[in-house]
Amino acid sequence: MRIKIIHRRAAWPMSGYRALAAGSLFALALLGAAARLMAQTSINDISVKDYGATGNGVTDDTAAFQNAIAAAQSLNQNGVYVPMGKYVITASLTLNGLEMLGKFAGGWPADVMPMPTLLLRHYTEPGLILQDGASVHGIALRYDSGSPSNSIAPAISLQGQGVTLSSLRIQYPYDAITTPSTSTPSRARFSDIFIVQPMNVGVQISKAYDFVQLHHIEVWCNNHLPTGSAFRFGRIDGGTFNGLVSYLVPTGVEIYTDTDPGGGTFTGSLLDCCSDQASTGVSVTGDHTVNITAGDWDCNSYGAVINGTNAQVTINGGKWHVNAAQGVKIVQAANVVLNACMFYRSSSSSATFVLAANCTTVTVNACQFLPGSTGLLLDSTVQRAVITANSFEAGSIINNMTSNKQIISNNLLP
Repeated sequence: MRIKIIHRRAAWPMSGYRALAAGSLFALALLGAAARLMAQTSINDISVKDYGATGNGVTDDTAAFQNAIAAAQSLNQNGVYVPMGKYVITASLTLNGLEMLGKFAGGWPADVMPMPTLLLRHYTEPGLILQDGASVHGIALRYDSGSPSNSIAPAISLQGQGVTLSSLRIQYPYDAITTPSTSTPSRARFSDIFIVQPMNVGVQISKAYDFVQLHHIEVWCNNHLPTGSAFRFGRIDGGTFNGLVSYLVPTGVEIYTDTDPGGGTFTGSLLDCCSDQASTGVSVTGDHTVNITAGDWDCNSYGAVINGTNAQVTINGGKWHVNAAQGVKIVQAANVVLNACMFYRSSSSSATFVLAANCTTVTVNACQFLPGSTGLLLDSTVQRAVITANSFEAGSIINNMTSNKQIISNNLLP
């Protein structure tokens, strides 16, 4: 009887909606099977809870993490998976060619978003040591019971090449992410990182001999740091830095000359970066090649300070709000170009918006100087100047150049 029924049903023609429903169910079944297969084959991580981690915020889970990492290494797995929880960690965790994967929420890892959290409770060594090909995603690192007192113990120590970081939150470190002087963190890729109240530096990278990319990283401080920088870059042979944000720091972006063996200068671009209530927005010290494009720089003292005999700096656009000092101060440089920038203040100041000194060539074109102070001062040490098509709403141009190699024309003066 059962065979006959099946036979008869097979012979009945399906109506249109029944055929569509059956096809949809079949397609969903295929998708589910494909998803299960993908989960089994491409996500190849070992859970730290399978090796004894509790995530209760009380028990020391260091050994469980270390055992899971060792097992992933020996079994040739992708890395380790960290489920939701709070894990007490009392010693450095080292990743070499492995990933540490937490929760991807698809958004900015703000301080209210739940994330699997490593409670770092060792203060004389790094929280995570990342060697070649290591990556960390969807994890919070928090110093909840104390804080490191020096740069020897950053939350994350970059000690290899090809390191990738994304969707991280790092709270209350001394330094959040730094490079030891003996390491070369080439091809680093960082994105969507929220750093809360570092005591010294948010992100520091040097000796990167290949391309570096940093995108959408915020260094946020409740209390203004006495010293230090949100972002500190030494030798980088090529890099793009997009959407770097700093709040209440002495320096937003510090570009310095690495004088250690293998060190050198910076070549790269800052795009759409912002600084809110920094003492100085951008500091360029040394013979670097820097391109700053757009951005919103709200600074208590200086917007940008350029001090390098052979420095070459181009600033394209952006709003430069400065309260006390210059929007751009050129102490010395080879070539500086300011194009389509807006300079303004909340109240008047005796400091000029732009001060150029000891500069081989300075170009200021299509900039707006809003009321608040004299717009531009060209010192006698400037050798060549092209000042064209600028708008000065209240101030003007003070030209102390002794060189006759200058073009000052088509400027709109008050």
